[in-house]
Amino acid sequence: MDAPASPMQRRVPAGESRAAASYQSVLRFYLPLCFTSVANMSTNSIVNAGLARTADPTIALAAYGVARGVLSMIDSFLQTVRPAAVALIRDDRSYRMVWVVVALQALFMTLGIAATAFTPLGDWLFVTVLGVAPPVARGARLAMAVFVPMPACMAWRCFQQGLLIAHKVTTHVLLGALSRPILCAALIFGLVALGDGLPGVVAGAVALVAVIFAEGVILRFVIDRRGYAWSRVFRTGDPGPATSYRAVLMFLLPLFLQTYLKTVTQPILDGAMARGLNPTVSLAVFALSWQFARLFVGPAQMVHQASLVLGREAEARRVVYRASVGIGLGLSACLFALSATHGAGLLFRVLFALPQDLAPLAEQVLLTLSPVPLIIAWREYYWGLLLQGGRTGLIGTGKTLGVGVTVVAAAVGVLYVPLAGAVVAGLAMTAGELVESAVVVWYARRSPAVRQAAAA
Repeated sequence: MDAPASPMQRRVPAGESRAAASYQSVLRFYLPLCFTSVANMSTNSIVNAGLARTADPTIALAAYGVARGVLSMIDSFLQTVRPAAVALIRDDRSYRMVWVVVALQALFMTLGIAATAFTPLGDWLFVTVLGVAPPVARGARLAMAVFVPMPACMAWRCFQQGLLIAHKVTTHVLLGALSRPILCAALIFGLVALGDGLPGVVAGAVALVAVIFAEGVILRFVIDRRGYAWSRVFRTGDPGPATSYRAVLMFLLPLFLQTYLKTVTQPILDGAMARGLNPTVSLAVFALSWQFARLFVGPAQMVHQASLVLGREAEARRVVYRASVGIGLGLSACLFALSATHGAGLLFRVLFALPQDLAPLAEQVLLTLSPVPLIIAWREYYWGLLLQGGRTGLIGTGKTLGVGVTVVAAAVGVLYVPLAGAVVAGLAMTAGELVESAVVVWYARRSPAVRQAAAA
C-alpha cells in the first residue's frame, strides 16, 4: 500500500491553504520578507565600499552610480513579476500566459540595456542627456554591457520567489536574500584585490549580476529539493484575472507605471532641493537620511504579500489588517524615536562620519519621514486585496496622484516655505505617500472586485 501523502505533498485546495490566519502565522509569513528587504538594500552599499578601494575610485563610483540609476529605470518593471505571479497564476493556462509575458518583458529590457551599451544611444544618453564627463560615460557603458543578462536573471529569480511566497514558505526567500550580501562582499573585494587591470566599474557590475543569478540558483535548488510546484497552489475552477494575454498585460501595465513613477520621484525631489535653501547640504543630507529611512520603509512595502496570500477570507483579513497596521506603527515608532531622541544623529556621526553640525538637519528630515512606514503599510494591505481582485488600475492611479502631490508640494515648499530643502523634500514625500494611500484605500474599500475576491 502506498504511503499517505505528507502535508507538504498533499494538493491543498486554495481556500483551505489560505484560510486560517493568526497573528503568529502572519508574522511567520511576513518577518522573513521584512529581513529580505533589508538584505536586498545592502548590496549597493557593499559594491560602493568595494569600488571605493579601486585604483580610480572617483570614476568607478560615479560610473557605477550612473549606470545603476539607468538600470533601475529600465529593470524596475521587473519588480512587478513577484506579486503578479502570485496573483495571476491559477492554472496551467494562466501560468503559460504569465511566463510568456514576463519573458517578453525581460527581452525588451535586455534590448534596451544592450542599446545603451553597444550603440550611439549610450553616448547620447550619458553625455548629452545626463551631462556626465566622457570618462564616466565610458565607464557607465562598460557597466551596461555587463548588465545585459540582468533582466533575465531578475525575472527568473522573481519567479522563484513568487512560487515560494505562494507556498507561504517565505523563510526560503530570506535564505536566498541572505546570500546576496555575503556573495557580493566576497566577489567585489576579490575582484578588486585580484583583478589587476580590471576596471572597477566592471567589477561592481559583475558582482551585482552574479549575486542575482546565484540567488536564483539557490532558490531553484530549494524548490527542487522540497518539491514545490505551481501546480500545488492552483485554484481549480478559478481562472482569476488572467483570462487572456491582453488581460495579463492590462494587469501589469499599472504596476509598470507605479514602479516607474517611484523611480523618478527622487530626481524630482533632487531638482527641487537644488533650488531651495542650502542646496548642497540639503542634497547630501536628504540622500543619507532617505537611505537610512529605507531600512524602515522597505519592510513596510512587503506587507501586500501578506494580504495577497493570507487574506482571502473575512476573518483572515481582519487579522492581516490589524497585523499590517501594527507592523507599520512599529516601524514608524522606531524611526520617530531615533529622530526625536537624537539616536539617528549619533548613528550618522559614528557610522557615516556626518559632521556634527549637520546631524540636527538629518534628524529633522527623519522626523518628517517617520509617518511614511505606517502610511505605506496601511496602503500595502489594500494593495494585496486589489491584486487579488485584479484591480491594479487603482494602484497606478494612486501612484500618479501621489507623485503629482509630491511635485507640487516640493515646488511650493522651496518657493514659499523658509525651511531647508531637505526638510521640504521630506514633507513633500510624506504628503505624496499620504495622498496615494488615501486614494487606494478609499477605492479599495468600495471595489466590487475586492469583495468578490473575498467571497471566492
